[in-house]
Amino acid sequence: MKKILCILFTLLGSFLWADIRVESVGWGKTLSEARGDALRQAVEKAVGVKIFSQTVVRDFVALRDILISKSFGFVTSYEVMEKEKLEKDVWQVRLRANVSKDVREKWDRVEVVLEQKGHPRIMLFTQEYIDGKKVFAGEYALLKKWKNIGMRLVDYQASFDQELLKKHEENKDKMVSSQLLKSAAKKGASLVVVGNWRGCFHSEVEGPGGISFFVYTYHLQTKIYRPDSQQVVSATSQTYRINLPAALHSKNLAGESGLSKVIEKEYAEKISSDLLQFWVQDIQEGTRIDIGIQNIDYEESELILEIFRQQPEIFSDITVDSYENEELKISLKSKVSSTNLASRLLETKNFSFQVIQLKKNTLTIKFLAFLRK
Repeated sequence: MKKILCILFTLLGSFLWADIRVESVGWGKTLSEARGDALRQAVEKAVGVKIFSQTVVRDFVALRDILISKSFGFVTSYEVMEKEKLEKDVWQVRLRANVSKDVREKWDRVEVVLEQKGHPRIMLFTQEYIDGKKVFAGEYALLKKWKNIGMRLVDYQASFDQELLKKHEENKDKMVSSQLLKSAAKKGASLVVVGNWRGCFHSEVEGPGGISFFVYTYHLQTKIYRPDSQQVVSATSQTYRINLPAALHSKNLAGESGLSKVIEKEYAEKISSDLLQFWVQDIQEGTRIDIGIQNIDYEESELILEIFRQQPEIFSDITVDSYENEELKISLKSKVSSTNLASRLLETKNFSFQVIQLKKNTLTIKFLAFLRK
């Protein structure tokens, strides 16, 4: 009996959560690029539209692969059926992929993420030491990567009091202080990425053909903070070892060069993925939006609040900030942007209003009248 029930539940689960199975072909300069292209083709084939060619992802093109393969579960599994190097710099990959059947809905949510978050303001603060010497190689490499994908950066050197920075520098092992996070929030940073990165010379080895290599080891600890609440939203710790040709580097500069390579080729994607996953989660829970409703008496304000509460699929965590001079001020979490929020309210046809002010996460409207149904 138990066996029969297990089979029934398995079949039911397969029916309810079945993925879309597709085959696709991708091309690229490397095997990894070709596989990524094939995965993109698989998702678009399953959805039936070219979702990745839309304007909304243009400035986030470097994060597109992260969205597909790591952050949002578009592809639940895949199998490489064939891989072939066609020419010197062209790889072809044919694969069979299982694509989540609710990928269209998921992509709609990603669009909201990019629309609401826009070009996020990020502050990067690192403490980098190679064999005890302070360097900036990793910071420069990561900032360059982020600028290329359209992120807006807040310069911590211009944002912080120099005495505050000096005190922080004195404690090499402390990730970040409360004062630094408060200052970052005041300067408009939505997230602060703090790196505690250490590198050290490991050995000098002889490779094939008698070529000498400097071997360096790097221990990279990074935390991502939400400066307004001082909450740690992500923490990673990774160790890398890299060989650098002695003929191309002096021993003094090899350590910095190796750190730059590690950041550019591997670590930058990891941190960017963590940032994106946080934004996705933030949108799924809802973005905080402040709404001001003018020209409304107290009884009408209670009715308006009830209209919001009747739409939990869009609004949640509704709090009244104040009611004064015929203006109701509320704060809520919304799963749509403030721009779309005004349109959604019009669609309800519960009341008429005039938009007074519309900003990124702020909406001010003038109440006109309730509409009779």
